[in-house]
Amino acid sequence: MRLRQIRDAIQEKIERHLEDCFGSQFADIKDGKLPAINELIEHSWSQMKINYGTGTKGRAYQEEEDAFLVAMMYRYGYGAAERIRMSIRRAWQFRFDWYFKSRSALEIQKRCDVIVKIIEKENEDIRKMQEETESCANDLGAGEGVTDASVSCTVAAAVSDGVAGISGAGVAVTGAIAPPTAAPIAPPTPHCTVGATVL
Repeated sequence: MRLRQIRDAIQEKIERHLEDCFGSQFADIKDGKLPAINELIEHSWSQMKINYGTGTKGRAYQEEEDAFLVAMMYRYGYGAAERIRMSIRRAWQFRFDWYFKSRSALEIQKRCDVIVKIIEKENEDIRKMQEETESCANDLGAGEGVTDASVSCTVAAAVSDGVAGISGAGVAVTGAIAPPTAAPIAPPTPHCTVGATVL
């Protein structure tokens, strides 16, 4: 059960990295227009960004080394520390990185455990952000016409007319707002701000 979760977390990170690197070209991989995923990873792992969060001061490993470990965990699987160690020794990118090349399989496995925790936290943060965006889209759209959870919402409030226009994914939903009273009223703002732009 835990190994499956780790494999899924690593796969999610790799897929997100490939989408960032290759953009819309990654969608065509099923048509055979691009090389195999392992070849794409081999040529792009050095560009992988890892969100360490806070508390990374004084870490001994570099981001490039961690990205290589993620790519190798995807290729060989979690727990294949000896195979990963041999790949590190063969990789020309680390020919002068004696610290990384001299790590034992146990030390590499410990670093892989730390990286997996970082990736799981990053994936969870992304899921939370997507859920907040979805709830924002649903709240702003009142559940009418907004179907894409990753849509960023736009709220345009025309308080003088008493009508607010809410649009998302090319769908416009309008609703009435109470007309202004004698005291000026600030335009309504959504309760969530993740992925929302207030004009």
